[in-house]
Amino acid sequence: MKCQSITIFIVLCLINCIYAANKSVTQHLTYPLPKFNIIPNSLSISGLSSGAYMAVQFQIAFSKSIKGVGVFAGGPYYCSVSDFATANAACMKVPSMINLNNIKQKILTFESSNLIDPIVNVKKHLIYLFSGTKDYIVFPDVMKKLNQQYIESFNVNDKQIVSDFNVPASHAMVTNNYGNKCDYFGSPYINNCNLDGALKTLQTIYPTFKPNSISPNPDSFFTFSQSNSYNATSFDDVGFIYIPKDCQQGRECMVHVVIHGCTQGKSFIGDVYAQHAGYLEYAEANQLILLFPQVKAYGGINVNPNGCWDWWGYTGKDFYATNKGPQMAAIKNMLADLGVDI
Repeated sequence: MKCQSITIFIVLCLINCIYAANKSVTQHLTYPLPKFNIIPNSLSISGLSSGAYMAVQFQIAFSKSIKGVGVFAGGPYYCSVSDFATANAACMKVPSMINLNNIKQKILTFESSNLIDPIVNVKKHLIYLFSGTKDYIVFPDVMKKLNQQYIESFNVNDKQIVSDFNVPASHAMVTNNYGNKCDYFGSPYINNCNLDGALKTLQTIYPTFKPNSISPNPDSFFTFSQSNSYNATSFDDVGFIYIPKDCQQGRECMVHVVIHGCTQGKSFIGDVYAQHAGYLEYAEANQLILLFPQVKAYGGINVNPNGCWDWWGYTGKDFYATNKGPQMAAIKNMLADLGVDI
């Protein structure tokens, strides 16, 4: 009788373990994404490294629809001027080579050709900038060039820009509760610097944003198909999205796009960046939908071996930084289907 009881106990434990494992499996959304009740003019975007360059490109191309941006270890809009060598030198380590006046002329050409929204919109944006003093991949002075570009080329009031340039961080997304040591350089490029970069970004963009940290709800985290109009060169098959319960039930919600850096996409580290970059904790309390599009390695060593976003022209040198850019258009399509006016 005792053995029978033990057997039943073991079986029940196994059933509970199987149930728990099944509950932890991420739910999947097929194409297209469902439409939600999105608050007008509530869209924002942030990114790290190549994702930071992509975030700035998206901000400028779709400035009419953007409320603000967070930029971690990136640089000026159209910094590479469609040249890989310039991207690797000027836009990462030699900011004295960045000619903002020449870039401004290209911006005006894009604007006159309707390849980006009117740049007058940018001066209304709220902006957060971060660069670590121990970042030896994208030097802090490159980020300072972006700060200069916002003020001189886009007429942004410096009071609308919040910057953190004095933290001894390496090249990474910074948090206050997860990751490697602050000055460590290495995967997954998320470092604990006692600074909540995600919260600083969101509070800068949304002045009434609640700092309430709530454990993410597993039932709110999904993968989704990056197929059809959500697909572009170097895109992974799926992306991630967090949809708070209030949003699922019809409440008005905001949307923030999070763009990972090189070697941080799903094919490299799974959902680590989406889960631990620091954004999910604030989604439920603020009715904030978080969209995490994903790219992967493409084309071998000569194209995009590290799964970076296109900020130098590997998807096509003419339009990658504009509203005609394949990756830009794919993200726009995702947002439009979610209910964003873009």
